[in-house]
Amino acid sequence: MNKLILAVVMLGVLVLYGCTSGCTSDKNCKDWQTCDTAKKQCIAKPDKCSMDSDCNDTYKKCDAASHACVFVNGKCRAEGDCPAWQVCSISENQCLAKAGFCDDSTGCNQDIQECDADTHKCVPLPGLCNGNFDCEAWQLCNAQTHKCAPTTGRCDMAANCHEWETCNATSNWCVKKEGFCNAETDCSSWQTCGTFHRCTARSGKCNSNDDCSEWQFCEPTNHTCNAKRDFCNDLRDCAGYQMCDANTHKCLVKAGFCSGNPDCGLWQECNMTAHKCKTKLGYCGSDEDCNYNEKCDLRVSSPTLYTCLRSVSCTSNADCPNSTCDIDSHWCRFR
Repeated sequence: MNKLILAVVMLGVLVLYGCTSGCTSDKNCKDWQTCDTAKKQCIAKPDKCSMDSDCNDTYKKCDAASHACVFVNGKCRAEGDCPAWQVCSISENQCLAKAGFCDDSTGCNQDIQECDADTHKCVPLPGLCNGNFDCEAWQLCNAQTHKCAPTTGRCDMAANCHEWETCNATSNWCVKKEGFCNAETDCSSWQTCGTFHRCTARSGKCNSNDDCSEWQFCEPTNHTCNAKRDFCNDLRDCAGYQMCDANTHKCLVKAGFCSGNPDCGLWQECNMTAHKCKTKLGYCGSDEDCNYNEKCDLRVSSPTLYTCLRSVSCTSNADCPNSTCDIDSHWCRFR
């Protein structure tokens, strides 16, 4: 059994040195070895090693992969022995982080930072920030909380927006909810963006009859409040011979015009073409409607009211057979 163990050990030694049956040249050895022809053994090249003792330096060890002597982690003898982010403390033979770099998180403000293993820089803990460049493009860093917060109008979630808005997860902009508005351009041309961020009808425009006055209805094509039948908004809703009454919003006949006989005097009738009152045939409203020798009977109780009667001039009753003389007009009173 002891012989077997010894054989295994000897085999391991031979394998370690890259030679199982001796060597005659470097070709018989591994690339990091050279052949000791005197001993016929493969040994480490001068700048290579097979074990830590080959390095002859207490701060170095033999790297199993490269077979090169390398400094023990963190140890050094000169500046170039350390990574670029470190400096060598000659008194301690220790590689220490340069100013602005870190070995581990103990060199950072551990309340808000940690040491990044790749850059060896102190970086914010997840969810925190040191400055604006630690935040997304739509965010700024809050100097007190060290947290990124959206700028005005931007968002991470709906809670960052107004009540009538929601957060667009793609653009991180606060956008209006369906049925709401932020500006006039969010509404139709006949609408305005109201106090409650809803589109409402402009003055004089409508969405329903409720938006109009009681004498109006909402015309759905152009959203205007139009006058109901027999009502008016202004003169444009009335005929040329009419005016729009501002109180009743009814079309009334203008003075001197008519819409029917009732709008004329008892001796007149309405000309429905011109909407003017004209004297009825055989009637009069004044002497001008009579012949030169006639007068218009305007006596209220007279049976011949509004008719032309023959008239005779006089200076006394004697000049008026069967009648009397009107001293003021010097005409015989109507017979």
